[in-house]
Amino acid sequence: MSTGVLALIVLAVCIILFITELIPSSFTAVLGCMLMYFVGACDFNATFAGFSNSIVVLVVGSMIVGVAMFETGTARVIAKQCIRFSHGHEKVFIFFASLVSGILSAFLANTAVVACFLPIIDSVARSSNMSRKNMTMAITFGAMYGGSMTLVGSTPQLTANGILEPALGYGVSMYQYLGPGACIFIAYLLYTQLFGYRNGVRIWGDRPEVESLAEGDAEDILNAPVKRTKVVLMLLIFVGMIVSYSIQKIPTAMTAAIAGLLCVVLRLCTEKEVFAGIAWGPVFMLAGTLGIATGLSQSGAGELLANGMLGIVGENAPPLLLFAVFVLLATVISNFAANSTTVIILLPIAVNYCLLAGWNPITFTVGIVIAANLACSTPIAHPQVTMTLVAGYKFSDYIRYNGIMQIITNLLIILTTPLFLPFV
Repeated sequence: MSTGVLALIVLAVCIILFITELIPSSFTAVLGCMLMYFVGACDFNATFAGFSNSIVVLVVGSMIVGVAMFETGTARVIAKQCIRFSHGHEKVFIFFASLVSGILSAFLANTAVVACFLPIIDSVARSSNMSRKNMTMAITFGAMYGGSMTLVGSTPQLTANGILEPALGYGVSMYQYLGPGACIFIAYLLYTQLFGYRNGVRIWGDRPEVESLAEGDAEDILNAPVKRTKVVLMLLIFVGMIVSYSIQKIPTAMTAAIAGLLCVVLRLCTEKEVFAGIAWGPVFMLAGTLGIATGLSQSGAGELLANGMLGIVGENAPPLLLFAVFVLLATVISNFAANSTTVIILLPIAVNYCLLAGWNPITFTVGIVIAANLACSTPIAHPQVTMTLVAGYKFSDYIRYNGIMQIITNLLIILTTPLFLPFV
């Protein structure tokens, strides 16, 4: 049995474990690395190189900045400004809060942004007549939509680059997601105002609210005191990080590492807060999946998958049709499995198919990643969606609230991505 076939068997085992979650996803990813080594798909150094990869450094640095944004009260200051601009009107507040959460998520891990905003939403609901159910899903989804606009907005983008770099020698750049991502983000903001808000009120109506903060929490999070000096320093670091990402004079991973280090050195967050606030599961999963991707690339497994698909659809299939198929598959799979898992499943097939057909693999990568990121029609789609269950939603609420936007999102991905990133 060839090494490529053995690598495909390892991939199949990992997919089953990812979907069934018989063991935690982060441990499945590490197991996949080990199996790739034992079947001879790649040597030890290549298999575990993901754990020292710059992509992992980038994720951890961004998460540290997210922790500091919350611990310094900067997120609360931003929330207060959203309330001020909205003049206490719930629908307008949802617009501004979704806009801000989306912009923040473009440069911070969207998991960290969601974690910052959930207690803020809770506090706003407790101190006003605004509904937690009306706000939570809309604002949290805003963070996810915004997190699809740049390379650093969410883990699947970085997972995708980990798959691309061994196969192509390059990955997606910082702002290649911005064109289609911004179009979809704007469409989502319009959706919340023109249809989503009214639809949400109709779905959950007068259901009683769920108290998501612990009973007896005496201090209102929104009105907790902040130190102005720390907030100013935090904003300077955040703006500096965005500028550095934009001018790209130093690698993005180094920018994130410097920003995270400054947050600790300037005492904007403590070591204890950092280690407690970082989501270590996704970090280990990312590092592990990079090893799995290396095994697929070096063993020739990806090419085997692409040749198999080429035999099914034929050599003359139009790129737009195949692109649409991958986008729809990514959406369906990600509604029931982690979005990084979807990328691991689909991207090696798409990349190798593009290389054989002479198409631009970056186009397919961006489409698959955005579709995987924005699958929000079930509460088990990915952790950020699951976190919204604290507001007391039912399983069916997600498809009823976001089903129409899911269709709009897929159409926009299929139509706009080739405009910004042509197939050839």
